[in-house]
Amino acid sequence: MKPKDIKCTCGGIPKINGSDYLDEEGPWHVSCQKCGKESIPWAYQREAWRQWKIDRTDPPNNIDVKEG
Repeated sequence: MKPKDIKCTCGGIPKINGSDYLDEEGPWHVSCQKCGKESIPWAYQREAWRQWKIDRTDPPNNIDVKEG
């Protein structure tokens, strides 16, 4: 699945945003058009989309989580 196809947890559609008001220059980040959640800024668009995908998918089952 492409990162652009991964919707936000609220069901909103992601959009790539740049640092200027025309969204033509980086650093880039992806934000939800519905609730406004954002990924961290990256130098390249592909990195911002990858961060969006990582943030919106479940972690692997083999990660040890310490409780308490």
